Amino acid sequence: MQFRFCRGGSFARLAIALLVAAMPSNSAHSQAPAVGMSGAASNKLREAMNQQDPAQRLRLLQDADALFSDPVSKYSVLYPNLVDAYLAVNDLSDASKAVDEMAKGGVQNVTESESRLNLATAYVKAKQYGPALEQVSATVSLLKSANTKATSVKIQQDLIVALNLRGAVLLETGSTQKALEALNESEELRKSRHMDPSADTERNIARCYAALGKQSDAVENFGEAYALAAHRVNAIQRHIDVAGQAASAGFTQELTEQRDLLTRIEEEIRPVYGSRDAQVPLEKFLTEKLEAFDKAVIADAMSKAKTNKAAPEFSLSSVAGGKTKLSDLRGKVVLLNFWDITCKPCRAEYPHLQKIQDEFKGEGLSVLMISLDEDISQVKPFAEKYGFLDRVLLKGDTIQRAYGIGPIPHTVIVDGSGVIRFNEVGFTLDTPDVFRTEIRSLLTTTGK
Repeated sequence: MQFRFCRGGSFARLAIALLVAAMPSNSAHSQAPAVGMSGAASNKLREAMNQQDPAQRLRLLQDADALFSDPVSKYSVLYPNLVDAYLAVNDLSDASKAVDEMAKGGVQNVTESESRLNLATAYVKAKQYGPALEQVSATVSLLKSANTKATSVKIQQDLIVALNLRGAVLLETGSTQKALEALNESEELRKSRHMDPSADTERNIARCYAALGKQSDAVENFGEAYALAAHRVNAIQRHIDVAGQAASAGFTQELTEQRDLLTRIEEEIRPVYGSRDAQVPLEKFLTEKLEAFDKAVIADAMSKAKTNKAAPEFSLSSVAGGKTKLSDLRGKVVLLNFWDITCKPCRAEYPHLQKIQDEFKGEGLSVLMISLDEDISQVKPFAEKYGFLDRVLLKGDTIQRAYGIGPIPHTVIVDGSGVIRFNEVGFTLDTPDVFRTEIRSLLTTTGK
């Protein structure tokens, strides 16, 4: 789970969710069916997608099969969900048959590759590496073919994942050199697209080097894997500490997985670290790797968000009824956070902003949260909950245009002389520490 940003105050939905939402309701049979489906087919599919019980959802999707007369909607809309339903009940055999039916139906594109990738992942979890390799190899071929026709972020991301998985499967089956080639290809593509690194990939590359007798390379990659996993564990734990267990429920599984990965990395690096321990103890080596990675993450985020331009003036009403004018805060560092009630990343960010305000209380920081909500009825209850009653401002007619606000959350940090020094869109678990670093730097510069 990772937060980024909202567009227009809400997350973009998956394509299938959009299709289902477009289907005619039970009371609207006279409307034209969506994506070439009959009313009966669309109603049955909607019923299945609203079913929470996996076995019941599978049954309803199987019932829907006979209702689809149009092969395009049948194999591009129904069958991806049918594959997922089989996987949800751990029926890998029928999931595989459903994928083959998709291919026979002519859906040889990203839809098929997604289903094959999900199936390959399920086979890996079941330690059935033969069929896993078959499915993931087909996935890689499909994605490479699609990538030459229409480059997209989604295709690139899936190809990176598929190459990673192919490398992992080859490593498990003893094809170490081929595994390393697939993993390195994945890494080259990831770096070229400036996408986030994976601790699991770095670990598998390290395992390949260890198996090939390249101890120094193995140690370095194990160190990188450790830094990635430990950084993520620490970031999740900080978020839980600030936001609370209930608000962080989506991270619970990932935290467990990353901790387990850390344990495996620590166990696997020790034999290859060997005599180095006498010069630099392993624990110190890993700590230094983590510290260097932490600093690099913050430095990279700050460099991307750096700016230097005058902050547009504004005078906005707070939900408490007062007026706040930016020029009246001259001499203070001002953090402006643009948000709305419906934005999930914004809600994840709220408690961190409150904590930052508390941490720098009395040091010359003012955190202001500018609500972009059209319906302001829920804004005051929110402000009261988080203790921001006098800091939550209601948007004016021009402030979004003046500050160039599109996706949210959007945070701007203004120095004591009224100049924007930091401008960032989105929220990740590293964002609060990036804010702190920038704020400390500006407070030091202004002598606060």
